[in-house]
Amino acid sequence: MRRASILPGHTTARHASSLPGRALLAVLPRKLWPRLAVLMLAATMPLVVLLVLSAVADGRRVVDTARDRVVQLARMAAEREDDMLQQASSLLRVLSQVPDVQKVGAAECDGLLSTVISVHPRINVLAVLNAEGTVTCSTNPAGKGLSLADRSYFREALASPSKTAVVMSEFTVSRATGKPAMFFAVPLERLPGANVPAGVILAGVGFEWFARLSDGASGSSDQVIQVLDSRDGAILAEAPATAGRVGQRFPHSPIIEAFRAFPGGGSLRVPDLDGVGRVFGFAPLPGQAAGLLVAIGLREADIRAAADGRFWLSIGIAFAATAAAMLTAWLIAKRMVLRPIDALVKAAALVGSGDLSARAAIGRGAAAELLSLGTAFARMAGRLQALDGRIAACRRNWRSARAATAWWQRMLMR
Repeated sequence: MRRASILPGHTTARHASSLPGRALLAVLPRKLWPRLAVLMLAATMPLVVLLVLSAVADGRRVVDTARDRVVQLARMAAEREDDMLQQASSLLRVLSQVPDVQKVGAAECDGLLSTVISVHPRINVLAVLNAEGTVTCSTNPAGKGLSLADRSYFREALASPSKTAVVMSEFTVSRATGKPAMFFAVPLERLPGANVPAGVILAGVGFEWFARLSDGASGSSDQVIQVLDSRDGAILAEAPATAGRVGQRFPHSPIIEAFRAFPGGGSLRVPDLDGVGRVFGFAPLPGQAAGLLVAIGLREADIRAAADGRFWLSIGIAFAATAAAMLTAWLIAKRMVLRPIDALVKAAALVGSGDLSARAAIGRGAAAELLSLGTAFARMAGRLQALDGRIAACRRNWRSARAATAWWQRMLMR
């Protein structure tokens, strides 16, 4: 039968399939313990990778939890602050039904409003305007007679189809005081046969109103809260306060742009006005305070620090678990495999050097296969020792026979 020839540089399929295994064996250390260590590392590596991936996912969950938390804080603050604004709106609705207020220009109106404002110190001014926009009644005498007909909030309130609607102005400079203020306006009852209300009653509040709204909302120095007007980007309140910032307008700030895109609220990661990276949550004030929002920001570095702390803790646990597994495996392998093999190697070396009495001291903790091997080695060494004894006895008998033969030869030759 003709044999198939193999060209130089070519291998059979069986030999080719064994090449990766040979290459791997060539890379691995030649001693047993390093090879066991490599195998244990390979066995624990999936666990380490799983723990690392879990740590990364846990870090993301920390950031997501912080975003959800800051949005929830913003919603809670917005609801609390809207309750305070609703008090001012309710007060105006009640006053609009009082006869002395509905009688635009009545002499009793000034005294009534002064009495009301004395028990509501957070309201700066109360005033009644006639249908032409002239102030006819006010708690600030300097404001009487002023015309506010060009103010948009007056025109909106006068044209409102609902007599209970509350119109809120943007922050503007008061003509009576020259200070920034925001006004709430409610239309009065229509006169019989008239198409428009008899006038408008309004309440003016300053920045201190919104500063009170943010009291207690900022729980720590690394947390900032702002009350903003999305219509012009005005900062109505801020805590902790930055000198000169309240009242400034930032109509295109990231928070204002995000609120315009998502008026229902949300979160974003942006630097604040001081350049500090923060995770902001924002929520609108419900009710009549259309356009106002509350934004609460947490320092991104603190959130990242918490996430990184949990990440490195998980990494430490992963490597500690790997080290513990390696140590446990090493102790087990040393008792069950390494020590018995070392004892067999030493005993075999002694037997090879001529000490046929050498035996491998294999403990009870050794693997069953090595115990069987140690027993077989002991039987083999015992047989070799017995055979060596018989050979030595034969040699002694041969020497004795040779000596006796030599003696008889000498005796016969005499």
